[in-house]
Amino acid sequence: MQDVRVADCRRSAVGRQERPSVGSAAVSTVRRAEVLIVLSAVRDVEGFELELAARTLAAGWGGDVRQLLEATAGIVALREGADGVDPVTLAGRVPQLGYLLAVERALAERGVGVLCREVEQPTLDLRGRLVIDLARAVGAHPMARGFVVEWSSGRGWSTVIDTLPQEDQEDRGTVQRCWHWFDGVLPEPEEVTERIVRHLDGDLAVPGREAWRCSGRQLLDGLGAYPVTAGADGVPTVCRSDAEWRLEHFGRRLLWYEPPPLPRVGDELQVPGVPGERRTVVAVLPQRAGDEDLYWVRLAGHDFPISWDAVWQYVTD
Repeated sequence: MQDVRVADCRRSAVGRQERPSVGSAAVSTVRRAEVLIVLSAVRDVEGFELELAARTLAAGWGGDVRQLLEATAGIVALREGADGVDPVTLAGRVPQLGYLLAVERALAERGVGVLCREVEQPTLDLRGRLVIDLARAVGAHPMARGFVVEWSSGRGWSTVIDTLPQEDQEDRGTVQRCWHWFDGVLPEPEEVTERIVRHLDGDLAVPGREAWRCSGRQLLDGLGAYPVTAGADGVPTVCRSDAEWRLEHFGRRLLWYEPPPLPRVGDELQVPGVPGERRTVVAVLPQRAGDEDLYWVRLAGHDFPISWDAVWQYVTD
């Protein structure tokens, strides 16, 4: 696997059945009026939350009023966690912010609204999240109570959808499912936007996984091609940063991903952390597109599956 230049860091290679959508045509005027009366009667629901709830209902919400209130309240609570700082003032301290804003602008050109953005800097990583307008998501995902796209320096982009439980799963709470793209660490904003729109429209396909490798400095240079410009303060920004995060430390990191080879029954591997112990692959479990671990396997003498992504490097000749 070859090292990639900054341009290569930026280039990308081009479930479960939900309840039927109850699109806006299926929501009668009387039903909509009844729900708005209920919402308006709740003293704490007003302004942005009431507007979002109304739009989400009209767009095809699949749950009941209580669940709608919970979903919109969760988004409002996230927005209230914003620090009120103009993103321009964060430009020098949050390297990934300009890239996220570029994706946000591309989404706006496609008619997709962002309700809140989050940036995070754990000790040796960079992360960001865009919370997508719930009303835009429920047409194809009527049971979604949250639709988020995430980026990280260690994995690239992912789609995260929180859904309401099915009727026979009321005690399980919200169900979260992630679709990891693995198509490069810094794909172009227009390409990111194209996939987000497809996911919003119900096509949850993910690309074939692509190997990539770059240094932290190369990634920082790539992020630097997306400056933070004025006019981004209309969307609340939540900023979380580890006090130990240092630009110079991140610049020395080696960032990479390599898709694992296809596992085969009969492959023998040295069990990690157990010197001299070898195990044979006796079963390969079905792959589920978008999972963080591409394959799971079962080893001889093990009663539980393990991630092939984590152990394939230990296959012996």
